[in-house]
Amino acid sequence: MSTDVLKVSGNYSLDARNGDVTINVTNQSAAHTGTVTIFGNLDVIGQTTQIESIDSRIKDNVLILNSGETNEYVTLGTSGILIARGHSDELPTAATLFYNDDSSWSLNNVQDPRQGVFEFSSASQGSAIQVNAIRVDVASTSTLNILGIENTNCVINVIGTTDYETRVLHDDDIPNKKYVDQAVYSGSDTAKRLLVGQTTMRIADSSVAFSDPFYGPSSKIYASIDTSTNVVFRLEGTEAQIQGLTINANVIQVNTATNDLILQPPTNKSVKIASSMKLQKLSSGDIASIVAENDQDTLYYSGTPGGGGTGIYYVNTNQRDELVSRRRAIIFGIIF
Repeated sequence: MSTDVLKVSGNYSLDARNGDVTINVTNQSAAHTGTVTIFGNLDVIGQTTQIESIDSRIKDNVLILNSGETNEYVTLGTSGILIARGHSDELPTAATLFYNDDSSWSLNNVQDPRQGVFEFSSASQGSAIQVNAIRVDVASTSTLNILGIENTNCVINVIGTTDYETRVLHDDDIPNKKYVDQAVYSGSDTAKRLLVGQTTMRIADSSVAFSDPFYGPSSKIYASIDTSTNVVFRLEGTEAQIQGLTINANVIQVNTATNDLILQPPTNKSVKIASSMKLQKLSSGDIASIVAENDQDTLYYSGTPGGGGTGIYYVNTNQRDELVSRRRAIIFGIIF
């Protein structure tokens, strides 16, 4: 195929002020489509540049928008990319990526506002951004500010996920409200607990399904140390358990049959009882189990007075005997 060459010695100007200029490299049968090649720069001066190609390939690694700006900001306020949606390439139905020079954000605090925000938008519904990571400038020590200083009434949420709170497992995972509610408190309808390691403080209510079969379904407040079974504090019904003691109404009881109940005041101080003291009758089996212990007396009431007339006996390492009543003591003093 022959090639026609037009050579000029100086500038070449094609003037079609009252019409259009068309360069056609496609034959009538559309069996051949050629390429227009320009060696040198292309300077388009006009109001609109329209490209109707299917696949545009641009080798430049940086596209400059708002070129020729003389101020240290975007004079018109915004500059960016608009993507037509439907039959319109006009706002507000189009999707846009704009740099808004009039919008502000905070680097460290609200007293240090910065100007310029990249805004993604699609009609009146806003737009979503799908990425795997958002990183802070590696040369900066600032935090990642999500809402900025203009969105004072907004929140961050994970709406659309399923059971997000159950996947908050890593030390650096960000919890949502439900996770915090389940860890601490959310009202009257859900069992809650405070947990550090194996030490737990729990609140359970009979109206709520409770997943811990060890403690059953009744309403209670309890705390365990180191393991879930080492309960050191429990409130349930009218009963309170503190370590090895159980308090039920006016009864204080030791939980293990092998331990004594000990009231231990500070050194050189006493245990004071500001009322009368009652000794309940012991069974013959309980009496038989009382043994002498070093450096202490055991006092009990048998219910059957002996020679002393009281039925109150003591046991120590020296002997087992009955306390004598005042009347019997006088009689014994006369006789002996």
